[in-house]
Amino acid sequence: MSKQQIIKSLEDWARKKRRVDNINADADRKLQPLLDAYERKAEPVNADRDAKIQPLIAEMERLELEIRTALLSQVTADGTAPAPIEIDSAIAQVTVDRKREIDAATFMRAVPPRLRQDPGYIGCLSVLVGKAEKFLDRITLARVVKPKLTPSVAITLRSE
Repeated sequence: MSKQQIIKSLEDWARKKRRVDNINADADRKLQPLLDAYERKAEPVNADRDAKIQPLIAEMERLELEIRTALLSQVTADGTAPAPIEIDSAIAQVTVDRKREIDAATFMRAVPPRLRQDPGYIGCLSVLVGKAEKFLDRITLARVVKPKLTPSVAITLRSE
């Protein structure tokens, strides 16, 4: 698609986008009085519901904390979780994220020096830019950071 064709398509898109925005704004203006009336009429029902629900939610949160604490205390150092606790109407179970991680300093000390020359050695390491910023000056950081580019296209109307 040539630049002129993209410009034509973009102009067509902008006209349609403005039309959609106008239709939505018009519908929102017409709906607002209805929504306001609904909210006024629904307020007593919502207030009654909130008054009844709040103590139950507070008690549920207390019970969840109690159950969570009890189950998490049973997780072993190797990540073995206790069996799920099931009743007819509910289940409580522990799931353990088994993603493995090695501290970078520990890894570097543990790999024998003769293997550190292998090209794959450095490929095992990943540097978090946010944490690395405190060790590098701005110029060096800008030089060594390689952005991972994932192109995407956003089409928006310009502010009028």
